[in-house]
Amino acid sequence: MLQTRLYTIGIFIFFCAVTTTVSAVTCTWIGGNSNWNNPANWSCGLVPGIGDRVTISTDNVDITVDIEVMVDTFLFDGNNTRLIGTNSISVLKEMTWQFGIIEVDIIIEDLLIEDNTFQSKYLYDTLTINGDCQYNFTGWLWIQEGGVFINNGHLQSDGSFAINSQGPRGRFINYGTFVKDSTGTSNSWIPITNYGTMNFLTGNFSRNEDFINHGTLRIDESMNGYIFSEFQNHGVLSGNGLITLPINYNLDGIIAPGVSPGQLSFSNSSSVVNLGGEIQIEIQSAMGPGVGHDHINVISPHVVLGGTLTVVETGAIPDGVYTIIQANESCTGTFDTINLPLGYSINYTDTEFQLVKGDCIGDIDLNDAYLAGDPHQSDFHALQVLTARGTVTDGENLQFKADSTVELISEFTVELGASLLISIDDCP
Repeated sequence: MLQTRLYTIGIFIFFCAVTTTVSAVTCTWIGGNSNWNNPANWSCGLVPGIGDRVTISTDNVDITVDIEVMVDTFLFDGNNTRLIGTNSISVLKEMTWQFGIIEVDIIIEDLLIEDNTFQSKYLYDTLTINGDCQYNFTGWLWIQEGGVFINNGHLQSDGSFAINSQGPRGRFINYGTFVKDSTGTSNSWIPITNYGTMNFLTGNFSRNEDFINHGTLRIDESMNGYIFSEFQNHGVLSGNGLITLPINYNLDGIIAPGVSPGQLSFSNSSSVVNLGGEIQIEIQSAMGPGVGHDHINVISPHVVLGGTLTVVETGAIPDGVYTIIQANESCTGTFDTINLPLGYSINYTDTEFQLVKGDCIGDIDLNDAYLAGDPHQSDFHALQVLTARGTVTDGENLQFKADSTVELISEFTVELGASLLISIDDCP
């Protein structure tokens, strides 16, 4: 009896599998202006469902999606053909978009946006990609008012990436990974919000509407745009490119040049770039700015420092001076917090901010960011022998005279408000 039951169950499973395979059909739209949920509009004589393959290549028709649709694959290639209605389409495998106007919510696993500059593509509703999207289109993808292009997966652009609207703007939102790594420019005339990772590895990226970064944005050539278009960085900004900023711009978030090391350059049409976020600098070798260590080049006349500086040493670095930030005319301000490896200090010039490795130190105000713990104390355990000049008020543990060479103990005290002007031979 047990063997008979197992045999019966096996026959049942086999029958279901065969039935499922046989039921998968290809359905092509043969109707005119009509409803999706009408068997007479489909070549297969059925309303397409799970497992079915759908093709719409009829031109100049309005197809009303009057039911919730779930199909296996979908080829949309209808010139001036619209998908309209209040229901959504779910594509379980892949969709190819060659032509047509989308005015319904579509959720896709994988999407191929095929190239033909004479084939218009319009989006008026939400298009969500959960898997892979291969973007081969070199024309404009029109994301109209109410249209939202959402990438939750991996979007790969092998040509230019151009999104625009005719009239009020739609939106592009990235939660996944976006990669532009081939020839061709990128143009955005609609707002972009990034919560994931966007890598513009080749070509100029022209942002002519607001761009808000909450994730990771990498620019390896250039990103420019109108000075009145908003750019906000609340995430990580990296790469080796040039970024054009709005007037008198406050650059927040994390700035980590290179990938790394490398160089990021900033400019605007005015004069001031304020660095108010966290600057992350990697020093790997003595091969110079942008090669051996990270570098920020402010092409605008003035840079004002603020926020946090964090420096990480990742190689065997010889003693010396390493310029990490520079501007054309002036470098002013100071970081609120400075995190340096042992053996490093800082130095300012009129146009540069430098890291100094070795027994070198410049002006020290005992009320500034060098203080640790008690405001009367500073820890100079990384410094061994100093040559000093100037007047110093003796503290309890300080053995120090002007123009003398002394060895410092690991910790010493001075009176509140005193300043030390200390210099080392061959140091800035």
